[in-house]
Amino acid sequence: IAIAYYELNNFSEAQKYYEKVLTFNEENTDILFKLGSISNLLYDYKKSEQYLLESIYCGFTSKNLLFELGIAYGGQKKYLQALLSLKEALNYSLGDPILHYQLGIIYNEMEIFDLAIDEFKQYLNQIKNDPISFRLLGDCYAQLNEFEQSIIYYRKALELYDYEDIKTIYNLGLSYFKISDNINAAKYFKSILKINYDYSKAHHMLVQTYLNLGKFREAKKELSKIRFETL
Repeated sequence: IAIAYYELNNFSEAQKYYEKVLTFNEENTDILFKLGSISNLLYDYKKSEQYLLESIYCGFTSKNLLFELGIAYGGQKKYLQALLSLKEALNYSLGDPILHYQLGIIYNEMEIFDLAIDEFKQYLNQIKNDPISFRLLGDCYAQLNEFEQSIIYYRKALELYDYEDIKTIYNLGLSYFKISDNINAAKYFKSILKINYDYSKAHHMLVQTYLNLGKFREAKKELSKIRFETL
């Protein structure tokens, strides 16, 4: 029954029945691992940590278990523990792109952006068309104030997003703004408003961009829109 619910993506019911199975053998490492991974799917990271550690205490470990444990730690913002767990998982498979991606996420959360960049690039060496990873790379370079590099990766992400992801467009415009390329900055901020006219941050940045370009009439128009929206 637990397997059937799991296959139907009904993880709450699957969890209930796997817990019933566990009452027959509290040291069943397969069931402990399954419960840990299901708890991650249900965003119950603390419970996942408990099940996975219990499985390890019972003598079982694997790349997948360490990966799930890393997710459980990360979900609780225990980033150092997550890092150690994912690094240990990587010992089983140095080239696993998913592990490199998760390590990139953890380093990014820890604000160790240079190491996050290395991990995301290793991921993209194998998974070449993932827009989220290109955007995250752009974010990391932007955090390091390397805006020329952030522009490269945001543009690649935007291409893969078919030029429709507002967050990427905004960050790209912001990177151009940071290097004083106000013409391109204005171009991307305006393109956001074609997708979502109510995106207030784009209006705010357009005011700043127009002022930098000496386009005071356009800046005044944008400012009036912001005031109107605020009212």
